[in-house]
Amino acid sequence: MTINPVLPGSRPIPSCVALLAVLLALAGFLREASAETHDTCAGFIDSIPAVITTQGVWCLRGDVSTAQTSGYAIEISANNVTIDCNGFKVGGLGAGKSSSASGIHASNRMNITVRNCNVRGFSHGISLLGGSAGGHLVEDNRLDGNLYVGIDVYGDNNIVRRNQVYATGGGTSTSSLTNYGIYAQASVVANIVDGVDADRIIAIRIASAGQLARDNIVRNIVPGPGEEAIGIFGFGDSILVDNHVYSSGGQPAGDSGHGIRDGAVCLRNTVYGLSNPFTNCGISSGNQP
Repeated sequence: MTINPVLPGSRPIPSCVALLAVLLALAGFLREASAETHDTCAGFIDSIPAVITTQGVWCLRGDVSTAQTSGYAIEISANNVTIDCNGFKVGGLGAGKSSSASGIHASNRMNITVRNCNVRGFSHGISLLGGSAGGHLVEDNRLDGNLYVGIDVYGDNNIVRRNQVYATGGGTSTSSLTNYGIYAQASVVANIVDGVDADRIIAIRIASAGQLARDNIVRNIVPGPGEEAIGIFGFGDSILVDNHVYSSGGQPAGDSGHGIRDGAVCLRNTVYGLSNPFTNCGISSGNQP
């Protein structure tokens, strides 16, 4: 584990890299303004596994990877922590398909933000868990090739937005789990979930009352033979609006496929290629099967 703090009052040394950054900024190619700069980082995560025990913004300045098969690549053990990967990778592919390790993890913590991370190859990509957790923000991340769950968020007052979750599934440590692109006690907004590969699939699961799922795109969910695929599975009191669910391969005979399921309100959603476009919606209006 290597975590390098930034000393108070320090300034980056001018270099060719800094000059290149200036030129790219002038050309309009720098990352979005939401990315942290090195001046705002409490420290850097330069190798994993790593444990964060101090609040503040902790950044990546290069790709990091691990072959660990259990535990956590980045464990957050303090409240009020931001992990900003600045577009760099947190990699776990070296552990193989039987891994039970998590990429970025916190348990019973408050006000955790994870942004701009590329998380690959873990059992759970980003997991912010615990009954006393909350206030989390998970935004602008790419989750690719994680084995069971891309994003897993528990607690109150959470937001999961603008993430891309690709190719979830393929874990071999157990065959009994449902695979999820996003499982969240949160409002889930403007995410893409593309490709969930398992016997039983739920691309997006809203797991608490009073939440909103809006402007999400779900693609390529085809379950194993005789199993079930659900595009967006709401909680009984959730509101599902303007989402799009698409299964290009159609729903195989004998399988159970649901586009939008169990929302208190289902408005203006579009579903294509699944045998049950809308199931158990309390109020349903403007939907297109």
